[in-house]
Amino acid sequence: MADDRLIARFQSALPALKQRVRRRFTVDTRALAAFRMGIAIVILVDLFDRASDITLFYTNDGAYPLAAYEVTYTYYNGFSVYALSGEPWFVGLLFCISGLIALLLLVGYKSRLTAALTFFLLCSLHARNPAVLNGGDILFRVLIFLSVFVPLGERWSVDALRRGSAREEVASIGTVVVLLQPVVVFTANAILKH
Repeated sequence: MADDRLIARFQSALPALKQRVRRRFTVDTRALAAFRMGIAIVILVDLFDRASDITLFYTNDGAYPLAAYEVTYTYYNGFSVYALSGEPWFVGLLFCISGLIALLLLVGYKSRLTAALTFFLLCSLHARNPAVLNGGDILFRVLIFLSVFVPLGERWSVDALRRGSAREEVASIGTVVVLLQPVVVFTANAILKH
């Protein structure tokens, strides 16, 4: 009898609990659009910055030719399309393709696909010369990977214009993970420092 009352109370409280949790992890789609644009702008700035040292760090004519790459970071072998050729024109072409895909992400054209391609090309670039990376690059890769699972093209995008409609808010496992990622990173950082 007491167990039945406890179960009934739990079942009656469950919808309110679900609503509270949903409210905490609901994201305004304008914020997702700004998030998408921010990612694309950071990618474009990063590519522009790395382009000044493209020959030095990513081609056979620089300090880190493919022969050195293949023996130095063996666990990255096979993970980089940048390692298909060490010729400057090839690496430049990949930079241009990466920039074009980042522009497509910026305007929200096929946002999920362009986010996935951005992630792939960024991982490829990072795998080509891990010596020039820092912890921020790793966090940025994680953020782009997680962005594949949220509706980045819901608002202020070519995707939304083509669809003809946009939701005001979304809540999903993807939004939960994107919102919790910085909390987890900074909490882990605080724990490790103390």
